Amino acid sequence: MPSSMLNEWRELRMSYSDSSEWQRSRRRAHFSSWVRCRLNPPRVVRRASAEPGSGLPERFAGFGRALAVAIAGDDSDDLVSALEAVRAFSSTLSGRIFSGLSVRGRALDVVRCDCCGGFSADELSRVADGDSVCASCLGDSYCACTDCDEMVCADDTTEIGGALVCDNCRDNGDYFHCPDCGDWFDSSESQFETANGSCVCGGCSESYYYWESDGLYHGVEEDEQTVSYPDQGKCEREAAIHKWLTARAAMGVVDCELPNSGLSDKGFSALFDAMRERGLISWDFIGNPGDKLSRDGKAVRCDLFEQWGRTEGFGADGIPWSSKAGTLPKRVAKFFASCGVKLKPDSLGMIGDLARSYCPKSHKYRYDVVRNGGFDWQSGEYGDHGSCYWGCHAKCRHQLQSQHNAFALRWYDVLVTGGKPRGVGRCWCVVQGGIAFLFNYYGPDSLLTAARMLSTECQGLYHEVRLSCNGGTGDFYLNNSGAGYSVGYRSDADFPAEHDLSFRGF
Repeated sequence: MPSSMLNEWRELRMSYSDSSEWQRSRRRAHFSSWVRCRLNPPRVVRRASAEPGSGLPERFAGFGRALAVAIAGDDSDDLVSALEAVRAFSSTLSGRIFSGLSVRGRALDVVRCDCCGGFSADELSRVADGDSVCASCLGDSYCACTDCDEMVCADDTTEIGGALVCDNCRDNGDYFHCPDCGDWFDSSESQFETANGSCVCGGCSESYYYWESDGLYHGVEEDEQTVSYPDQGKCEREAAIHKWLTARAAMGVVDCELPNSGLSDKGFSALFDAMRERGLISWDFIGNPGDKLSRDGKAVRCDLFEQWGRTEGFGADGIPWSSKAGTLPKRVAKFFASCGVKLKPDSLGMIGDLARSYCPKSHKYRYDVVRNGGFDWQSGEYGDHGSCYWGCHAKCRHQLQSQHNAFALRWYDVLVTGGKPRGVGRCWCVVQGGIAFLFNYYGPDSLLTAARMLSTECQGLYHEVRLSCNGGTGDFYLNNSGAGYSVGYRSDADFPAEHDLSFRGF
């Protein structure tokens, strides 16, 4: 061995103040490793050292000495300095060395930042995604979400009204996205609904035309041929749904898309069970009617959550995904907050994902509207094979033919693209008092789907209704005990729970 190498080895050995720590076997192992590094550096070092003046072999040998001194001296700061020196040469190599030291329990109190890969003897900060980052990365790359107060990556946030909101809170919170300008806004700010069903911000609404007839924003100016809608006085409102159906009957077969409706009863039951398993709601409460939380004070009472669900629509038409109070996850979070529990982001994410999986997805329909006088198709042409309106109760169909305010809604197979469209369903529709009453549905879906589709197309509201005719004397047959739906432009409170069709001529 050259004398220069021997002198270096002696200096390395003398760096250990306590000779008892320098055991013979360890000395031989360190000596052998040190010699191999000095005489036969790794391939990457040999290749890089071919450049004149690189000095990499000497630097690599210095890394080994510095690591050995730090470990023997049980000094975390020295170990950090040595690992940082290696990282400046190769981040991959420093990571492998640190992993090896950690496995052997020789990493002392040194930790590695999940963001920059740097080493530190100081405690790291935990962020929302589970990573641990150093103080420098925390200040440069992370920020606190205004909604959940979690430290999140700045790249995963959106500035809304001057505040930074993480993607999870943004998507599940009380915010809306303007499709025209691409910006996000708080739902408390003004939203302007366009004719295509989207909502735009105040600035983008200036490029649209407001129509008095339907209260929506359109890309073109309103003309006199526009079908009348509500908000033009009582007379116009009472005639609006009849005008809309009449205008639609003249258009023939048209396509439409029924949007996501909200959380079904089955979905709410699944959400209820999932929240119980996660410990967010519990039956284990003290028993005082005024108590909102469970016995341990960490979960909301199950019966109160179910009561909240019923006020939202559980057991009736379903819980809407979005309302004036915000999206479904946001409304759940507000309910829990009123009970003294703040939901964590992962719980809100679970609620949003599960609710979306049970919300009826958007669906395309092809349909037409037929006025009285056009009810002469053959039984079975529209999924109504065996209908009593072509059999024992045929007089009811003839009676509908005589009503000036009677219509039929007929559905077609959207997969048939050529030739005559194939009918798959139908229901009757009678307009009285400015409200369209739907009943006697045949088809692959349900009368509720028909009511939702009609209310979506004419931009009105729908409600359940119990129908009868002439005091329920049986002169006009109504299946399902008169169960039906009403569609119109009145407020929710103005829709009747029961209605007598009172057809003339019976």
